[in-house]
Amino acid sequence: NARLFASAYSAKGTITLSSNLASAEVGAYGVGGDYFMFHPLELEPGSMYFSGDDMMRDRVLLDQNTAWQLFGSNDVAGMTVYIGGVPHIVTGVVRRPDGRLAEAAGLDSTVVYVSYQTLPELGNSHGINHYEIVMPNPVTGFASNYVREKLGAEEKELEVVENTTRYSLVSR
Repeated sequence: NARLFASAYSAKGTITLSSNLASAEVGAYGVGGDYFMFHPLELEPGSMYFSGDDMMRDRVLLDQNTAWQLFGSNDVAGMTVYIGGVPHIVTGVVRRPDGRLAEAAGLDSTVVYVSYQTLPELGNSHGINHYEIVMPNPVTGFASNYVREKLGAEEKELEVVENTTRYSLVSR
């Protein structure tokens, strides 16, 4: 049952959420695969991640600002928000990073995390813009060539970055 690789993908877009108290249009990431393994966000107590591959696509992870806008609290795990009239369970609240690095990475704005399928169905999506994979690279270039072949896109449409050397003994 061992996996040969772990992968994650995400799409950026916008989505409108509402609670019984308020509504907000916010930036959103539609996530799939092992997204939170690749991006371990800091969670408020009582919060938990959802899997991008869950059968039920009715989960949402809010950031602190969105939780306050919709509920007036950060202790909202288990509560319900509506996206396009469809109820979604709040799995928790993400603490927003601050500082220049977070600002440069675009993490200084209000954002929520939903399943990849939810974003285009109930919001606006710009399509997958990040696909990440960790896999064995027994021969130099094997992993990047495998990814390019499986994605089937032209070089001008994507950029494959191989970071094999970051796991070398010298780098560690």
